[in-house]
Amino acid sequence: AEDVAESHSNLEKILTILKLNDLQYFCSFDLKLANIFFGIESAASTHPCPWCNISKEEMQDFQTHGELRTLGSIRLLANAYIAACKVKKKKFKLSAASYNNCVNRPLVNLPDDVKVIEILVPMELHLLSGNTNRIYNNLEKYLQSINTTFEANQWNQSLGFQRPKLYGGQFKGEELIKSL
Repeated sequence: AEDVAESHSNLEKILTILKLNDLQYFCSFDLKLANIFFGIESAASTHPCPWCNISKEEMQDFQTHGELRTLGSIRLLANAYIAACKVKKKKFKLSAASYNNCVNRPLVNLPDDVKVIEILVPMELHLLSGNTNRIYNNLEKYLQSINTTFEANQWNQSLGFQRPKLYGGQFKGEELIKSL
């Protein structure tokens, strides 16, 4: 829907109008919309993964993994968060970190034991950007470890692009394709 903000309430209205909860389907979203759909705060939150409850800090350790999210676990935590917000009545937003950043109920009518990973298709761009940036970072570390004068940024500069200063220095879009 053009000129409609991506929000939980707007998505809920669209799903209701289209009667999509009467159908069985798999979800294919970008990360922002997936988190909205499943009631989780943004990718900037402490627990941004729609599939599991791993913290952003733990994501840096590739040996650690979170517990898979179920629709029931999200509902339980979102209900607790909503209740806590009603009790606190703060001027400032209550932190949702201790609720695994579950702030709304998922917008799908499936049983509590259904895992998000069973209905949310992996995001191509998310997989592409994570893996490509990880390969580049490892190349950069490797080149430093062997004391060569060649640097990883010389390689991407020869292909016509710089590592961005924004987005934590992560390559995006066309830069990902070029780097591969």
